[in-house]
Amino acid sequence: MSDGQTLKMAEILKGEDAEAFANEILQMRSATLTVDASQVTKIDTPCIEVLMSAQKLWSDDHCILSYSEMSEDFVNAIGSIGIERAQLEAGGSQ
Repeated sequence: MSDGQTLKMAEILKGEDAEAFANEILQMRSATLTVDASQVTKIDTPCIEVLMSAQKLWSDDHCILSYSEMSEDFVNAIGSIGIERAQLEAGGSQ
């Protein structure tokens, strides 16, 4: 297991960005990962699904996946499809 890494999410993540976004996250697999979603103004459902998949992978790997910050737009976007912050995180107290 490698040291922790930070992923700063783009301001806008559209559906067509999902594959590249998933590849970016997968490059950080098996590391403690902190996601900074503070600049997100728009995120489409396919990219949220990438984050849900990442949570499952990190959980299966017994690694920590957490969020340092979430913009209001990000929180609203995940909430609009019934997702809460805790469902995107892995490890730690879980």
